[in-house]
Amino acid sequence: MSDTRAQTDLKLWYDRPIPTDHWHRAFPIGNGRLGGMVFGGVGQERIQLNEDTLWSGFPRETNNPEAIKHLQEARELVFAGKYLEAEKVVETHMLGPWNESYQPLGDLNLTLEGVEDFTNYHHELDLTTATTLTYFESAGRIFTRQSFVSAVDQVLAVKLDCDKPGQFTGKIALSSPLHGQASAGGPNTLVFKGVAPSHVEPNYVFDHPNPVVYTENESLSFEIRLQVLNEGGEITFNENNELEIKGADRVTLLLSGATNFEGFDKQPAQSQKDPAADNEKTLSAARSISFEELHTRHLADFQPLFNRVEVSLGTTPHTALPTDQRLEKVQAGEADPQLYALYYQYSRYLLICGSRPGTQAAGLQSIWNEEVRPPWSGNYTININTQMNYWPAESGNLSETHLPLVDLLEEMRVNGTKTAQVHYGARGWTAHHNVDLWRQTAPAGGSAMWAFWPMGGAWLSQHLWEHYAFTLDRAFLTERAYPLLKEAALFCLDWLIDDGQGNLVTNPATSPENRFLTPAENEPCAVSQGSTADLVMITDLFNHVVEASRILEIDADFRGEVEAALARMNPFKVGKFGQLQEWFQDFDEWEPGHRHTSHLFSLYPAALVNRHTQPELTAAARNSIQRRFDEGGATGGWSCAWAASLFARLGNGEQAYRLLERLLVRTTSSNLFNVHGRREGGYLFQIDGNFGGGAALAEMLLQSQNGEIEFLPAIPAAWSEGSFSGMKARGNFEVSATWAGNALTGGQVRAAFDGPCRVRSTTPIKGVTSGEAPVSFEQVSDGVIEFQTKAAQTYRLAV
Repeated sequence: MSDTRAQTDLKLWYDRPIPTDHWHRAFPIGNGRLGGMVFGGVGQERIQLNEDTLWSGFPRETNNPEAIKHLQEARELVFAGKYLEAEKVVETHMLGPWNESYQPLGDLNLTLEGVEDFTNYHHELDLTTATTLTYFESAGRIFTRQSFVSAVDQVLAVKLDCDKPGQFTGKIALSSPLHGQASAGGPNTLVFKGVAPSHVEPNYVFDHPNPVVYTENESLSFEIRLQVLNEGGEITFNENNELEIKGADRVTLLLSGATNFEGFDKQPAQSQKDPAADNEKTLSAARSISFEELHTRHLADFQPLFNRVEVSLGTTPHTALPTDQRLEKVQAGEADPQLYALYYQYSRYLLICGSRPGTQAAGLQSIWNEEVRPPWSGNYTININTQMNYWPAESGNLSETHLPLVDLLEEMRVNGTKTAQVHYGARGWTAHHNVDLWRQTAPAGGSAMWAFWPMGGAWLSQHLWEHYAFTLDRAFLTERAYPLLKEAALFCLDWLIDDGQGNLVTNPATSPENRFLTPAENEPCAVSQGSTADLVMITDLFNHVVEASRILEIDADFRGEVEAALARMNPFKVGKFGQLQEWFQDFDEWEPGHRHTSHLFSLYPAALVNRHTQPELTAAARNSIQRRFDEGGATGGWSCAWAASLFARLGNGEQAYRLLERLLVRTTSSNLFNVHGRREGGYLFQIDGNFGGGAALAEMLLQSQNGEIEFLPAIPAAWSEGSFSGMKARGNFEVSATWAGNALTGGQVRAAFDGPCRVRSTTPIKGVTSGEAPVSFEQVSDGVIEFQTKAAQTYRLAV
């Protein structure tokens, strides 16, 4: 990407400061482990801090041995059509405790004197450098402030500069909403030592008398350590546990944060890990390097990831406006195609900054959270939200960022094996809808419609296959993916039961967070049998297990067992509205416009419905999502993003575009964060909508399911001209394209392996070349060609 484009197109910026309590408008920076929200203040600057292992709680027993005692009773009630009674049994005897909550680390607060009057303010986040810059003028002086978080050196680095000497006089403080104390940590060093709560009730439990509990010697401890390096002036420590700066020419801040977390199954009270020693080791190395060299090392790590993909969707004069004003223009109905490209690249930026090899996986807020009781505990909600976080990883050419999710699954398998056995007497591993740092896999508390859903392992396992499908990494499939896939399938084999008519179904079964009206009582209920979501997720998992075992040439007997089960499953039924049914029976819906569309997992993110070869099933899926949409569903946030991908899979670019537009208009803050909804005192931030929106845009430009690469499958009129490069397709192909008048004008495919490449395009492909040499191709069907590729070769497609 050219420097000019990077400077103009891929920045978020403001021309006026935001209040220090407008967290949802600050700019996020991070290295996967350590996160910061940079506000860009003038006289008062705040950088809110997070560390990915700082959670409430500690390892504890969460499995419920009562559950298995009531499983048969619940099943018999379901088969008898007594759904409300079955639901009562589930909610009374088969659920578990609430998860723990992701916690804020603290705040770095800067106070600068003598800048009450200022002009020419500018605050930006450059996505190409993962660096914020704040600039303003005051009394004839030019002040600048740069911030970034380095994955190489594991520090937050801040540089305060001015064009005139001796202008930095002010204070620096560390604070935290958690229990703890700031103190001096040596020359020019400030530390904050604290502890996390031993338990935090979810933010949606409104009537709890003591929602945040601290118990001595049970929870995690943490430390923030700040090293201040000044040129000129002096620094002293005052009685308020602050550092005071007087007359400095320029100042560099280096900050490290750490906890004593040693593992999901290790008690914090017994930890031998010393966060103070870890921080001092990190800062000792970082302070021996100049800010400029730290930044150079940061760029050398970050940019090779971010710069892999370019997207251009056209531009308007709005590109030159501050981001908040651009968003207001779109919300007023004005076109800004480049804002969609910026939003897509922002999703990739957030994934790089929030999920790196060796870090925790990205949760509901990824690594950015300021609240002790964050929305929905800031945990891993695995009935859509955690999965959506990683939808753009592979197509966005960021396979490395997917690996923390694999780490999460491997740890969940340990506890999930116990849950499968204790709750259901089953082999393999399972998980329910909520997971935390301590890898709770048992059901949470509350209602059956969200808590009773043992399909978390089945759905998450799709990500194992997707990582393989995009990379063709055989070692990954052998050593990491297949063992997890097999054990998830073992649970599903044991969980399926005969419905009395020879079919295999799940029972009890729910469709995540949705309810139907019972035929007998006309009352809302979540519990029945054989929900479509359950069966399509199991079908998808079984298909991947079968294919993986064939590729690896292992487990032939087990493969046969899985194939026999597949032959007895009937996941698809069409209902009275011509829709794909959500439940085994065509129940009336309690909420026809419900936000979850779990039964359409088959269409996206799975590929069990193919619009090119399955017209009847495609029509049923189309009717389902259109009915949801017409009944008020997909109002914004993650549900809107999912619906956009569903319409993209249906080839409906106009509807997909309208949903992305709705995402920007209804549930996007001025820093482009996805906000799920408003509440008193601010917004409910969930990052899944950012990732889901980015994934949907990629699906509109390029699809690669079903063994073929499809160019521009859902391109809307609003993006009539454009280009992309560097996106990934399954089979480990790197793909680029240009188009005009909504028609492909050229394409390029780079292969990583020898083998066939099948391409679909509504604009006929007239020729294929590699270098200057023509490549023969076969016309497989209308709009579909196939040619042979060689590893590391690039193939140009002429139209």
